[in-house]
Amino acid sequence: MKKLLVFLLPLALLVAACGSGSGEYKLTVTLDDEAADGQTFFLINYATGDTIDSASIANKKALFKGKLEEPIVAQIKLGDAGQDLVLEPGDITFTWETGEPKGTPLNDKLTVIYKEANDIASEYGEVSRKFANKEISEADAQRMGREIGDRLSARLFKAFEDNKDNPIGGYMLSQWLPAQDITLAKLDSILGTVPAAVKEMKPIKKIRDALLALDNTGEGKKYVDFTVVGDDGKERKLSDYVGKGDLLVVDFWASWCGPCRVEIEKSLKPLYAKYNGKGLKIIGVAVWDKPADTRAAVEELALPWDVIIGDKELSEPTDLYGITGIPHIMIIDNNGTIVSRDLRGDDLIAKVDELMK
Repeated sequence: MKKLLVFLLPLALLVAACGSGSGEYKLTVTLDDEAADGQTFFLINYATGDTIDSASIANKKALFKGKLEEPIVAQIKLGDAGQDLVLEPGDITFTWETGEPKGTPLNDKLTVIYKEANDIASEYGEVSRKFANKEISEADAQRMGREIGDRLSARLFKAFEDNKDNPIGGYMLSQWLPAQDITLAKLDSILGTVPAAVKEMKPIKKIRDALLALDNTGEGKKYVDFTVVGDDGKERKLSDYVGKGDLLVVDFWASWCGPCRVEIEKSLKPLYAKYNGKGLKIIGVAVWDKPADTRAAVEELALPWDVIIGDKELSEPTDLYGITGIPHIMIIDNNGTIVSRDLRGDDLIAKVDELMK
């Protein structure tokens, strides 16, 4: 079966193959496509992002052999595509097209979880079909979608709770977390129930770091400055715009982001037309985007305000503010205090109207 999510995380670090008591594994990966012969599979350790091993494909098959002391979750990569399994002692088979790891206890368990999660997720398609055929209303479609999402979330969390003593537990926690509206305190409470190795996983640490940044830059806190170097070599800072006598609206956006474009047209441009030169400034911060694509979008959208664009795809500004999704719009007062975060549409317009009174 195809995996529902891009699974990210292992539970333990791969240790030296010569360690005492280590167990041997043999992983056979098969494909249906003869054209893949001659290409290379890579086996990745997600605790570090390091490559564990590589194997060439011959006769629609690749073979990995090695030793490890504890099972881990690993990813098999072919080009940009990756699929996950538990690397543990034993004879493991993996079918690339179906994404099914088999042959060892934890992989058999993981395959069952994949199937149950995918069965739930498949219901989204039926809801979409009914809505497209006008069999249900938009409100009903949204309600049913939320219910499916809740059941899927519950299944992933149960898989985490049922497997805290093996790598699947931390792995499932990593899949559950990104879709949750969770506080730093709640995450720390959950992490208090898991082995230390889970807390050290890079993807889980990344989520916690984002929540910590969000907590440190919430409403009522002072803004955090950042510096961006453009293609011209010149530095531009957020502080270039803060404290200049105006209320500042900061739009973190990207050219490829459809909701960002909607927000620009429906909220930001009307606010600019109403308040520009009357105590309000708007700036854009281009993130997660190629500079050339940003410039093209600025011209296409005819943006009348400044946009901070780097000489590469930017992630530092969003890391500083714990931003995990865009558009993200922040309002900073003339004293450098953050007075609002992540409002959109009518809520954003109403907040600016209130602050401009």
